[in-house]
Amino acid sequence: MKAILTGLVAAGLLFTLTGCGNEEGSTGSIDSINAESTVETDSSTEQKQSVFTGTIESFGEAEGDVYQITIKDVKEIEDPANIGSSFSNDGVILNASVDQITGGVDSLKEGEKVEFKLVEMAVMTMSIPPQVPGNSIIEITVQ
Repeated sequence: MKAILTGLVAAGLLFTLTGCGNEEGSTGSIDSINAESTVETDSSTEQKQSVFTGTIESFGEAEGDVYQITIKDVKEIEDPANIGSSFSNDGVILNASVDQITGGVDSLKEGEKVEFKLVEMAVMTMSIPPQVPGNSIIEITVQ
């Protein structure tokens, strides 16, 4: 029993000393990072966009400063995530805030052709037509 206890104490001491040791060539812990050092970031993290055009079928104020814009005849200009196939039959409903509408709400009229930009992996409902919330909309511009 004494041999087992001595072995456990020795092993614990060995692990403690090994963990607390500090090598000259080590990278150090997060607490010892030099404030003058810089971290390079990859510039390819720029967010891609999906760009579409379509015709306004209807629009109206949903709640507060959020407008519900129904777009038909959607054509893809740039679609890296291939989400445009969801819009091809029944169009799409955009739930956009005033600041996402270039030219303001007064520029939107039924029958007007618009271009809308979405984030690459836009969030959508599985309804018919699909709805896109404002956090996935970059901008809506009347052409």
